[in-house]
Amino acid sequence: MKQCPVCVKELPDDAVYCAYCGYDVKTGIAPVRKKSEDRSGRYMGGMVLIVLGVIFLISAYTRYDFSELWPLLLIALGIGTILKK
Repeated sequence: MKQCPVCVKELPDDAVYCAYCGYDVKTGIAPVRKKSEDRSGRYMGGMVLIVLGVIFLISAYTRYDFSELWPLLLIALGIGTILKK
């Protein structure tokens, strides 16, 4: 048994590449890791826009006034943003 130099896992002697990390044992080329996209910012931004759109629609088509609730809504969105992983 031989050992992968990248992830230090045990490999069979006839292994062509590491099944754990993708290291090419024959050529010695390290695996190319793709950068994972973090979409949480897009998601949260979209949610903020949706909530604001709903608030404007409700205030436009009803007699309910949101002018006194804006600080509370902004605080709630801020807390939601902070607590979201």
